[in-house]
Amino acid sequence: MSDRDRLNLLSILDSTQKILEYTNGYSNVEEFAGNQRDFDTVMMNFVVIGEMVNRLTDQFADTPPHSTSILVLTNHGIYSRVL
Repeated sequence: MSDRDRLNLLSILDSTQKILEYTNGYSNVEEFAGNQRDFDTVMMNFVVIGEMVNRLTDQFADTPPHSTSILVLTNHGIYSRVL
C-alpha cells in the first residue's frame, strides 16, 4: 500500500471517529439535526471521507480484499482488521 493511500485511509478513520464523537449522546435524529453546529460538523466529515475515497489510487482499488486492511464501523466504535 502506498504512503498516499495509507494517509488517505487514516484521514477516513479520523473523520469516522469524529462523526461518532459528534453524534454520541443524541437520543434521536431530530435532536441531532436541531444542533446546527454538530450537524454541520458531521456533514463536513462525510465530505472529507468522500474526498479521501476519491483520492485513493487505482492500485489500491485493484488490490484484492484478502491483502488489505478494512475498517469496520459499528455503534460501539471503529475497528481495523487486516485480512
